[in-house]
Amino acid sequence: QGLLPAELIFQNKNYLLPCHQLVPTHQQWLSLLAVDIGRDAAGQFCVYADQSQMPAGLGFVLEHRLAFNPCIGELNHSIGKSQLAGFFRKLQLVFAQGTGYTAEGRRPLCGLLTHGKRDAAYFEHAFLANYLDIALMHSADLMFKDGALWLKTVTGLQQVDSLMRYLPDARCDALELDPDSTGTAGLLQSIRQQQLFCANPPGAALLDSGVLLPFLPALCRTLLNEELQLPTTAAFWCGKPEQLQQVLSDASHYRFRRIDTAQSWLWTELDAQQQQDLQQQLATCPELFIAIRLLPLSSVPCWNATQGEHQQFGVLRLFGLLSQQHSPAVMPGALARISPDAQSLQHQYSMGFVAKDVWVLADQDHAVSLLQNTQKRILLSRHSGLLPSRVADHLFWLGRYNERLNLVCRALRYTVPLLTSAGVTSFQVTAGQQDDSRALVRFCLQANGTLPDSAALSSLQQTSALQQALSELFSLQHPAGLAQVLKNLLFNAQSVREYFSEDTWYVLDKLQLALTQWPNPLNWQQPQQMVRLLDEVILLQTAIYGLNNETMSRTQTLRFMDLGQHMERALQSVTLLQEVFVYDQGRNCSASLMESVLRMTDTLM
Repeated sequence: QGLLPAELIFQNKNYLLPCHQLVPTHQQWLSLLAVDIGRDAAGQFCVYADQSQMPAGLGFVLEHRLAFNPCIGELNHSIGKSQLAGFFRKLQLVFAQGTGYTAEGRRPLCGLLTHGKRDAAYFEHAFLANYLDIALMHSADLMFKDGALWLKTVTGLQQVDSLMRYLPDARCDALELDPDSTGTAGLLQSIRQQQLFCANPPGAALLDSGVLLPFLPALCRTLLNEELQLPTTAAFWCGKPEQLQQVLSDASHYRFRRIDTAQSWLWTELDAQQQQDLQQQLATCPELFIAIRLLPLSSVPCWNATQGEHQQFGVLRLFGLLSQQHSPAVMPGALARISPDAQSLQHQYSMGFVAKDVWVLADQDHAVSLLQNTQKRILLSRHSGLLPSRVADHLFWLGRYNERLNLVCRALRYTVPLLTSAGVTSFQVTAGQQDDSRALVRFCLQANGTLPDSAALSSLQQTSALQQALSELFSLQHPAGLAQVLKNLLFNAQSVREYFSEDTWYVLDKLQLALTQWPNPLNWQQPQQMVRLLDEVILLQTAIYGLNNETMSRTQTLRFMDLGQHMERALQSVTLLQEVFVYDQGRNCSASLMESVLRMTDTLM
């Protein structure tokens, strides 16, 4: 009918040709939709953005509600509000597709696909996957084989039946979409062959680009023969000269989007040169731009100790769900975003806001929580659940790096006193102390897998060389230093953060802070300060194992971490004994060195 300009679709960055006819015609494309709404100048609610590619905020709504419920018991009894559990139970049914068990008699495997990057959204994804009782997956956990998608676990390949993804469309499949991404090759083919149900499959991001906003009223009348139930904010296609002139005459009230690059600009955030560049682009290729009018938004009264009572602006993010078996459902709650800046709330990548839980009042509560309760019979099982191979690998190396940090710090704790003595005001040691410390320094240099050549090890005969080697171990940039060991430890911990308790993260934060407090350069006139810092690191590192042994489930997750710990301890202990008793053959070990070895391995008693 010519209602939608073809160039808006075919030149759109989010239009992915491999996703054409990806799902069968009888299956609806969108199962989950997030809608951002606010008030226009007349005070009426209207929509200014959709999120179908990655409906962010769903886990935060749940997290807010679960955190508030036990804190406001008196309000829960006096104010009836609709519970969220019914919505999430329907979401579970969407994943299961109402089958219960597959034709092979196995329980369907559902997953939430998240990105491998470490950012704030990872915790939301882990929290949501845990509540829905589905597996949290990375692209590296999946592989395509025999026309289906499989999860790589330590017990073998497990076929994935349904997926909720939080990856951008173009980064889902490295074979058919973006070859530079880390997406799973074969994901689209698995959906295309109907071996995998994907809620909001790749291609849905075309809706998020905003290209439909200027044309939605006309499209609704043509396709559904009715008006929009909730209007959209004013939006214009700059490809029409009269609409472009209207937008440029009041540009400060618009957000501009370029469809072929997916870039977005707020006019008021640009300097004079950037505004001129944007005007040049609008004059050169206006058909590639959509202009969306900013809403004035409703203001809400707020109070804090520094500002007192003041006004802030608020918007709502609502979530809707559609399944083949049920009518559309809207979650009886929302995520409210509050900010002193009305324009920043309507920016696509805005982060400067405070999130609030929104209640929908109800006469009575019909939903039952998805969390385990006393009325549900618990079945005991020896099945430890799915453990992706990637998770096992991270836990294994977490155990190794944690033990490595412990042993290196213990070696340094006894090396420093050997190299310094009471009353010595400069770096001067006896020949015996130099020989004893040389073995421990050699061990520390090799403990992190960075093997110095024989010439470098032989150069440790001089006192200055020992001093330099020890300073490098305390350096934040040295590849074999303590900081590098901690960096590797934190990388592995953050890659599987959902397996650790909150207290464990407190200790990890303190551990990271402790290693940034090394004196630079080292002050050899105050060895006690260095020893105290090493004592603190050893204490915090040991607390990590204690907390994990108390809080982690006795499943393969804890076993792989223990496996890495004990293997590292065995390898490092052998290396230590070799450096002390074998390297300098013919030299008798002093009593102080032998005692240091016993103290390092905590076997002096």
